[in-house]
Formats: sequence, C-alpha cells, structure tokens
Amino acid sequence: MSRQSIRLFAAGWFLSACLSTAAYYIIPSEPSSENTQVPERIPPETESTPDIETAVHFLEDEGYKVVEAEEFDEIKNTEGNKVRSILHIEEGMSSDDVADLLQELEIIEDAGDFANKLENSGKTTAIKTGTYKLHNQMNHQEVIAQITN
Repeated sequence: MSRQSIRLFAAGWFLSACLSTAAYYIIPSEPSSENTQVPERIPPETESTPDIETAVHFLEDEGYKVVEAEEFDEIKNTEGNKVRSILHIEEGMSSDDVADLLQELEIIEDAGDFANKLENSGKTTAIKTGTYKLHNQMNHQEVIAQITN
C-alpha cells in the first residue's frame, strides 16, 4: 500500500465517523415500545372518586408511606425541634475544645458530661479532624462515634 492509499483509507473512516455522529445528533429517534412503560390506570368507574382505602393502597404500592394527621403533626413537631449544625474540628483541638464547641452549637447540653463520656470511652485521642453534620437529637455515643470514625 502506498502512502496515498493509506491517507485515502483514513480519510474515508474519518468521513464515515463524522456522518454517523451528525446523523446520531440530527435525526430524531423514535422511542422503542420495549423501553416505554405505561403506568397502570385505575379503572374508569373508580377514577373520579376513589375511596380512601383504594387511595392508600395505591400510594403504598407506589412506595409512599401514608400516616394519620396526628402522627404527621408529631413527626413535624419532632423535626421542628431538631437543631442541625456543622462541626469543624481543626488540628490541635483538644477534646475539651470539641466538647465546648458542641455545647456552643447546641448539639449537647453539658460539655463536661460529654468530655467525661469521651474520656470513659477511651477515645479522647481518636478524634479526627474534619467537618461533621450533627443534630441535637443525637446521643453522646452517636456524636462520639461520628467524630472518631
């Protein structure tokens, strides 16, 4: 093969690649019937006014959790009291510094009690530097586990 024929061969492959790419992006594709899922419809006689039991079963089948109004209010009130904070532990901070910072962020109520539990667990030197997302409904053991792992 001569140089000229190799160049023509390469130019042909390049041209076919360009044309294939252009066709792929320009010509609209039709969705195939195999990939299209049609959701099941509720029968027409119940479509306009489903009873509560049917609606609950439908929602649960779709992966939703249905709760009573009182339970929802309880969940909402519980979440409403949650204080979320981001704790940033820097190199050189002592366990007492971390405990004081946690108390400032309202994650714990008593820094001294937390420091004692941290010392009793033997993890005062295992605190890792970094940034942690915490909330005030975590117990001391959960906070200790998060900042030492």
